[in-house]
Amino acid sequence: MASSTLLLILDDTSTNFTYGPQNWTVNAQSPWYGGTSTYPEFANVSTFGSFEVAFEGTSIAFTGNTPAATFSQSITVSIDGGTPYNTSYMDPIPQTYLQWYQSPTLSEGKHILAVDGVDGTSIDYATITVGQNTALSGKKVIVDNDDPTMHYSGNWTRNTDEFFPGGVPKGRPFRNSTHRSTTPGDTITFLFSGTSVAVYGIFSWGDLGTLAATYTIDAETPVVGTYPVTTSSAEYVGGALEISNFQFLSLDSLSAADHKLVINVTQCLNHTFIFDYLIYTPSFPVSLPCQALFIPPQPPVRQVHPEQSLHNQQARSGHR
Repeated sequence: MASSTLLLILDDTSTNFTYGPQNWTVNAQSPWYGGTSTYPEFANVSTFGSFEVAFEGTSIAFTGNTPAATFSQSITVSIDGGTPYNTSYMDPIPQTYLQWYQSPTLSEGKHILAVDGVDGTSIDYATITVGQNTALSGKKVIVDNDDPTMHYSGNWTRNTDEFFPGGVPKGRPFRNSTHRSTTPGDTITFLFSGTSVAVYGIFSWGDLGTLAATYTIDAETPVVGTYPVTTSSAEYVGGALEISNFQFLSLDSLSAADHKLVINVTQCLNHTFIFDYLIYTPSFPVSLPCQALFIPPQPPVRQVHPEQSLHNQQARSGHR
């Protein structure tokens, strides 16, 4: 039996966020989770952006774009009205899409975190670590590709490369890794208790070809996902390259029960299936008792590090 710490995802447009001191700008583009990220376009050397976020749990983290190197690389944070402290984005080569803040571990309960001094930084989403009694009704759980509840079968490769979208800053996947396959028949199995599930990854619009997979819930009729890229694809024509937060699948209106999701890669014509994370709506009210799931034995996943793989960015730049 195995269990994992639950993380909730909170989109930038959630009413839990309060932005100031002026209205922040919502940027709508496909690389962002939910299709938007929010940033203080008005910010300058004399006026910084600020925000507060209310949440329930034991910690919170923010993901989005760090500011360009010419902008301030630090922010001021206050938790529950406590003494403010300064922290940096810890991005060695800005500008990058990544997790740019992680709070310390807090007592379980409701909290308000305030951030000031924001200049050139965006918020795509927050992730919240769940406590044993955190209310989960109406929330969404995010599960990383590295989570022990993911079962891989076949020739999957764990990869830690950055991605290069084209037109927006380079970035890192959720929790800095993905699992990748170019072999039809490779599968991922995930057990969950919830009423919806969505699968996300990185998709390359700069490579002509076709990617396809099937998604099966509880041995029912598989849902077929086909993702072609042609010379007439709008993203290809527009110069898009590797797009993060790409939604491969979304299934809603599931029964409030235990489910089994099987992802089966069926075609990789000049494409790689790159799995980053999935999101589901839990059908249990709190995280206790912990969701204990059977994890079948699985073969070791081959590791690929950034220095071992060559990025084809130069070849793709001709498509822009």
